[in-house]
Amino acid sequence: HGTVGTALHSPVVVQVNDRHANPVAGVIVRFTSPQGGAFRPESIATDAQGLAQAVWTLGTTAGVKTATVTSPSVGTTALTLSVRAVPGPAATIEVSPATSRVIRNKRVQLSARAFDRYRNEIESQPLQWLSSDPRISTVSASGLVHTIADGEVKISARLGDAQSTATIEAFSVQNEIVSAFLATPAAGHLWEVPVL
Repeated sequence: HGTVGTALHSPVVVQVNDRHANPVAGVIVRFTSPQGGAFRPESIATDAQGLAQAVWTLGTTAGVKTATVTSPSVGTTALTLSVRAVPGPAATIEVSPATSRVIRNKRVQLSARAFDRYRNEIESQPLQWLSSDPRISTVSASGLVHTIADGEVKISARLGDAQSTATIEAFSVQNEIVSAFLATPAAGHLWEVPVL
Protein backbone atom coordinates (compact mmCIF):
# COMPACT_ATOMS: atom_id res chain seq x y z
CA HIS A 1 0.00 0.00 0.00
CA GLY A 2 0.92 3.67 -0.22
CA THR A 3 -0.22 7.07 1.04
CA VAL A 4 -2.47 9.27 -1.07
CA GLY A 5 -0.73 12.08 -2.92
CA THR A 6 2.74 10.56 -2.48
CA ALA A 7 5.10 8.32 -4.46
CA LEU A 8 5.38 4.64 -3.61
CA HIS A 9 8.51 3.74 -1.67
CA SER A 10 9.75 1.48 -4.47
CA PRO A 11 9.52 2.04 -8.23
CA VAL A 12 7.39 -0.16 -10.46
CA VAL A 13 9.72 -2.50 -12.38
CA VAL A 14 8.73 -4.70 -15.34
CA GLN A 15 10.78 -6.96 -17.57
CA VAL A 16 10.22 -7.64 -21.25
CA ASN A 17 11.31 -11.07 -22.49
CA ASP A 18 11.10 -12.77 -25.86
CA ARG A 19 9.34 -16.08 -26.47
CA HIS A 20 12.40 -17.90 -25.19
CA ALA A 21 12.42 -15.95 -21.89
CA ASN A 22 15.43 -13.90 -22.95
CA PRO A 23 15.38 -10.20 -21.90
CA VAL A 24 14.84 -7.71 -24.72
CA ALA A 25 16.52 -4.31 -24.66
CA GLY A 26 15.26 -1.12 -26.30
CA VAL A 27 11.54 -1.90 -26.05
CA ILE A 28 9.34 1.14 -25.28
CA VAL A 29 7.17 0.60 -22.18
CA ARG A 30 4.34 2.95 -21.19
CA PHE A 31 2.95 3.34 -17.67
CA THR A 32 -0.55 4.81 -17.15
CA SER A 33 -2.72 5.40 -14.09
CA PRO A 34 -6.32 6.26 -15.04
CA GLN A 35 -7.44 7.08 -11.48
CA GLY A 36 -5.64 10.36 -10.91
CA GLY A 37 -2.13 9.12 -10.23
CA ALA A 38 1.00 9.74 -12.31
CA PHE A 39 4.15 7.92 -13.40
CA ARG A 40 7.62 9.38 -13.86
CA PRO A 41 8.60 8.71 -16.57
CA GLU A 42 5.42 7.76 -18.39
CA SER A 43 7.37 6.06 -21.16
CA ILE A 44 10.84 4.48 -21.13
CA ALA A 45 12.91 1.94 -23.09
CA THR A 46 14.02 -1.30 -21.47
CA ASP A 47 17.67 -1.60 -20.50
CA ALA A 48 20.12 -4.40 -21.33
CA GLN A 49 18.38 -6.69 -18.83
CA GLY A 50 15.00 -5.98 -20.42
CA LEU A 51 13.95 -3.92 -17.41
CA ALA A 52 11.91 -0.72 -17.34
CA GLN A 53 10.99 1.15 -14.19
CA ALA A 54 8.97 4.21 -13.21
CA VAL A 55 7.95 5.94 -9.99
CA TRP A 56 4.21 5.79 -9.27
CA THR A 57 2.73 8.77 -7.44
CA LEU A 58 -0.76 7.98 -6.17
CA GLY A 59 -3.77 10.24 -6.60
CA THR A 60 -5.47 12.10 -3.76
CA THR A 61 -8.39 9.73 -3.11
CA ALA A 62 -8.10 6.68 -0.88
CA GLY A 63 -8.95 3.16 -2.05
CA VAL A 64 -7.63 0.51 -4.42
CA LYS A 65 -5.87 2.08 -7.42
CA THR A 66 -4.92 0.40 -10.67
CA ALA A 67 -2.32 1.09 -13.33
CA THR A 68 -1.52 -0.50 -16.67
CA VAL A 69 1.78 -1.22 -18.39
CA THR A 70 1.77 -1.55 -22.18
CA SER A 71 4.22 -1.71 -25.05
CA PRO A 72 3.62 -1.24 -28.78
CA SER A 73 6.11 -4.03 -29.40
CA VAL A 74 4.02 -6.50 -27.38
CA GLY A 75 0.73 -5.66 -29.08
CA THR A 76 -2.53 -5.43 -27.14
CA THR A 77 -1.24 -7.31 -24.10
CA ALA A 78 -1.36 -5.13 -20.96
CA LEU A 79 -0.10 -5.74 -17.46
CA THR A 80 -2.43 -4.49 -14.70
CA LEU A 81 -1.07 -3.39 -11.32
CA SER A 82 -3.00 -2.51 -8.18
CA VAL A 83 -2.19 -0.85 -4.86
CA ARG A 84 -4.23 0.38 -1.91
CA ALA A 85 -3.97 4.11 -1.28
CA VAL A 86 -4.48 4.93 2.39
CA PRO A 87 -5.26 8.37 3.90
CA GLY A 88 -2.43 10.61 4.98
CA PRO A 89 -1.91 12.19 8.42
CA ALA A 90 -4.91 13.84 10.07
CA ALA A 91 -5.35 17.46 9.02
CA THR A 92 -8.83 18.26 10.37
CA ILE A 93 -11.23 16.79 12.93
CA GLU A 94 -14.97 17.39 13.19
CA VAL A 95 -16.64 16.93 16.59
CA SER A 96 -20.40 16.59 16.96
CA PRO A 97 -22.33 18.09 18.64
CA ALA A 98 -20.14 21.20 18.81
CA THR A 99 -22.01 22.60 21.83
CA SER A 100 -24.23 20.98 24.47
CA ARG A 101 -26.04 22.04 27.65
CA VAL A 102 -26.23 19.10 30.02
CA ILE A 103 -27.82 18.71 33.44
CA ARG A 104 -25.17 18.01 36.06
CA ASN A 105 -24.53 14.30 36.68
CA LYS A 106 -25.87 13.42 33.23
CA ARG A 107 -23.97 12.12 30.21
CA VAL A 108 -23.70 13.12 26.56
CA GLN A 109 -22.08 11.13 23.76
CA LEU A 110 -19.76 13.00 21.41
CA SER A 111 -18.56 11.71 18.05
CA ALA A 112 -15.61 12.77 15.94
CA ARG A 113 -14.37 12.21 12.40
CA ALA A 114 -10.79 12.78 11.25
CA PHE A 115 -9.76 13.69 7.69
CA ASP A 116 -6.46 14.06 5.88
CA ARG A 117 -5.57 17.13 3.79
CA TYR A 118 -7.53 15.71 0.82
CA ARG A 119 -10.69 15.05 2.90
CA ASN A 120 -10.18 11.29 3.00
CA GLU A 121 -11.70 10.03 6.26
CA ILE A 122 -9.28 8.28 8.62
CA GLU A 123 -11.11 5.33 10.16
CA SER A 124 -8.35 2.98 11.23
CA GLN A 125 -6.81 5.12 13.99
CA PRO A 126 -8.48 5.84 17.36
CA LEU A 127 -8.82 9.43 18.52
CA GLN A 128 -7.67 10.72 21.90
CA TRP A 129 -10.31 12.50 24.01
CA LEU A 130 -9.37 15.13 26.60
CA SER A 131 -11.25 17.37 29.05
CA SER A 132 -10.01 20.87 29.79
CA ASP A 133 -11.29 20.56 33.37
CA PRO A 134 -12.02 17.04 34.71
CA ARG A 135 -13.47 18.66 37.86
CA ILE A 136 -16.44 19.78 35.74
CA SER A 137 -16.69 17.00 33.14
CA THR A 138 -14.76 13.86 32.32
CA VAL A 139 -14.63 12.09 28.97
CA SER A 140 -14.04 8.44 28.17
CA ALA A 141 -11.93 6.95 25.40
CA SER A 142 -15.11 6.63 23.30
CA GLY A 143 -16.14 10.30 23.69
CA LEU A 144 -18.77 9.78 26.42
CA VAL A 145 -18.89 12.93 28.58
CA HIS A 146 -19.96 12.75 32.24
CA THR A 147 -20.77 16.09 33.87
CA ILE A 148 -19.74 16.36 37.53
CA ALA A 149 -20.12 20.02 38.51
CA ASP A 150 -21.66 23.20 37.15
CA GLY A 151 -19.58 25.12 34.63
CA GLU A 152 -18.24 25.14 31.09
CA VAL A 153 -15.61 22.78 29.77
CA LYS A 154 -13.87 22.12 26.46
CA ILE A 155 -13.77 18.51 25.27
CA SER A 156 -11.05 17.89 22.69
CA ALA A 157 -10.63 15.13 20.12
CA ARG A 158 -7.04 14.72 18.91
CA LEU A 159 -5.23 12.65 16.31
CA GLY A 160 -1.60 13.43 15.57
CA ASP A 161 -1.26 17.20 15.15
CA ALA A 162 -4.98 17.71 14.40
CA GLN A 163 -7.42 18.71 17.12
CA SER A 164 -10.98 19.99 17.48
CA THR A 165 -13.10 20.86 20.51
CA ALA A 166 -16.69 20.82 21.68
CA THR A 167 -18.11 23.04 24.42
CA ILE A 168 -20.08 21.42 27.24
CA GLU A 169 -22.08 23.52 29.71
CA ALA A 170 -23.16 21.65 32.84
CA PHE A 171 -25.89 23.16 35.02
CA SER A 172 -28.02 22.25 38.02
CA VAL A 173 -31.80 21.97 38.03
CA GLN A 174 -33.74 23.20 41.04
CA ASN A 175 -37.09 21.75 41.99
CA GLU A 176 -39.57 24.40 43.09
CA ILE A 177 -43.22 24.23 44.14
CA VAL A 178 -45.07 27.15 42.56
CA SER A 179 -48.64 28.32 42.44
CA ALA A 180 -50.55 27.18 39.39
CA PHE A 181 -51.85 30.73 38.98
CA LEU A 182 -48.70 32.70 39.81
CA ALA A 183 -46.19 30.76 37.76
CA THR A 184 -43.46 33.00 36.30
CA PRO A 185 -40.95 31.53 33.84
CA ALA A 186 -37.44 31.19 35.22
CA ALA A 187 -34.59 29.79 33.18
CA GLY A 188 -32.90 26.64 34.46
CA HIS A 189 -35.66 25.63 36.93
CA LEU A 190 -37.86 22.55 36.93
CA TRP A 191 -41.29 23.33 38.33
CA GLU A 192 -43.64 21.08 40.22
CA VAL A 193 -47.10 22.50 39.63
CA PRO A 194 -49.86 21.24 41.96
CA VAL A 195 -52.95 19.86 40.26
CA LEU A 196 -56.18 21.29 41.72
